[in-house]
Amino acid sequence: MNHRRRNLLRLAVDIHSQLTQHAPSVVAPRWPTDAWQGCQHLSQRMERAQLHGWLLAADRLRQELAFALALLRGRLMETSECLQSACEDRRPVSPHDLYEDILALEDEFDEVTWNRSAKTLSVITDPIELEQIHLGRFEICLDWSKLTVGSPYRVIAREPQPAASDESVTHPHVSDEHVCEGDAQVPLRLALMEGRLTDFFLIVASLLNTYNASSPYVAMSDWHGVACSDCDTNIDEDERSSCEQCGSSMCGDCNRTCIDCDHTFCFGCIVTCAGCQEDYCSSCLGSCRQCNAQVCPYCRDKQERCETCHDASENKNQSPHEGEQRQEAQPTAATDPMSRPADPALQPDRLGQVAVPA
Repeated sequence: MNHRRRNLLRLAVDIHSQLTQHAPSVVAPRWPTDAWQGCQHLSQRMERAQLHGWLLAADRLRQELAFALALLRGRLMETSECLQSACEDRRPVSPHDLYEDILALEDEFDEVTWNRSAKTLSVITDPIELEQIHLGRFEICLDWSKLTVGSPYRVIAREPQPAASDESVTHPHVSDEHVCEGDAQVPLRLALMEGRLTDFFLIVASLLNTYNASSPYVAMSDWHGVACSDCDTNIDEDERSSCEQCGSSMCGDCNRTCIDCDHTFCFGCIVTCAGCQEDYCSSCLGSCRQCNAQVCPYCRDKQERCETCHDASENKNQSPHEGEQRQEAQPTAATDPMSRPADPALQPDRLGQVAVPA
């Protein structure tokens, strides 16, 4: 037996010891919380679309929610069935079985490594491509000291191609090196509990080569872009703008520009002036001193009042006769010398006549 095989056998003995010391009598059920959370998220998005009157988006989200609920029902039934199956008696795995299982890994994966000190066993997948997007190779690293505790493995991107909107998502079903197991959750736990290491690694590799459009951390259609915070439409990175106040991403149809400072804001951070009905940010508006209406600087008087309060105050302080036009006294014949008739003794000369003394 060569040196590598001897080390592999020691590894199998170590893993067998770990399994026999910490093997529970039954597999604890794990609820499909990710599927339930996905349903809640879709429900919230649907309600928001209905609130804004986005009928097409609301109808699409309603269909996605119906599909997600059906998936949740299936997950619950499968969890129940696997739990019953896990309670059956099984032949305990032997060190030789584990040795043969690890040898089989080398037939399935090009690269298999282990570290007895760190208690890890790893394989490297082939390059993965989903929806014509290259994601690179992944390392599946199993911590065999925690085979019976939670999720004892990590999925590490060896050639990271993360989503544009979240660098922690290196695969639509992998976030922070943890994979969303979905329907494979219970089969994975059973494979680890029974020492079926090849089955475990093959199941994880299959998950990485599969895309479930109903429950991704980031959808493949959004991989190189982000979703508009207002209408939820996918936008490319070079076409998006960011709200100056909350930092959310917006498409060109949803961003709003403050007339005063000329900065860009989302629908939730822009405010309409109560006077001119133009768009302003909250920093460029002020409150009317009397009614607290939000108005721009051009719609407030020197006393910081809006136009409505200004007019109401002016009308209240105006006297009853103020503003009436007084008619100016018209000159009469008695007072206007230009309107009196000429002296009959002094007749003006007429053309072609000779003046005759009186």
